[in-house]
Amino acid sequence: MADVDDLNAYLDKHPDDHPTRLLLADAHEEAGRAEWAAGYRWLARRQKRPFRVEAGYAWYDEARANATGIDPESDLPPAVFQRLAQGKPTGNGRRTYPTRRSAEEDAVAAFALAVAAGWAPA
Repeated sequence: MADVDDLNAYLDKHPDDHPTRLLLADAHEEAGRAEWAAGYRWLARRQKRPFRVEAGYAWYDEARANATGIDPESDLPPAVFQRLAQGKPTGNGRRTYPTRRSAEEDAVAAFALAVAAGWAPA
């Protein structure tokens, strides 16, 4: 079993490696964190990852970002984006984070909240 910290260190160097996100999901599942596992599986299957920006990493509100088409991999559905609790909101449909891991962990937590509120992921 791969260690969560080792998998995250690898993803820091290879942020587009979605199969590694599936391994990270498995690691969370084995550690008893089923909600986090589901969130990482969703990120991997949808090929989502935060966008590298000058301030670190960012997620975008899919409803507002689709018009720009900058980076669809970093666009989150409104049900998830609106439940992000960490990072710095910029007021333009973007939320920034100091690290890739902090951005992904916030998205995974927001995913779990959205599902608990009745949102059905595509």
